Amino acid sequence: MTSNNPAAFGGRLLIGATGSAAVATLPMYTNALRTAFTGTVTVLMTHTAATFLPPHTVALFADRVVTGTTPDDWGRENQATLAAEHDMMTVLPATAHMLSAVATGAVPNMLTATIAAADFPVCSSR
Repeated sequence: MTSNNPAAFGGRLLIGATGSAAVATLPMYTNALRTAFTGTVTVLMTHTAATFLPPHTVALFADRVVTGTTPDDWGRENQATLAAEHDMMTVLPATAHMLSAVATGAVPNMLTATIAAADFPVCSSR
């Protein structure tokens, strides 16, 4: 996607989607982001996030959606490859459970493992 907006920025963004009713705002958030972001957007959904918002709906707004639910995909879509393929990351929504897991170094799912493997900025939004 290209933009004539001089304030536009690019890169490879990874959005972590957690299991909260607020994840329903992810399509709106991603669509708004696209007005200033010219790079690629990958969404990594936890299992619970996928129960609130179907991955195929998220795919309408993102370049790629990863759920980690299919073991056949783990060889090419895992925390190490996701961290290596992106420049920045945000988590939406940042639930108390997710913040607690990251703060204590727990990695109960692919999203928290990817955050732990990241060597780039990771921010959260509620």
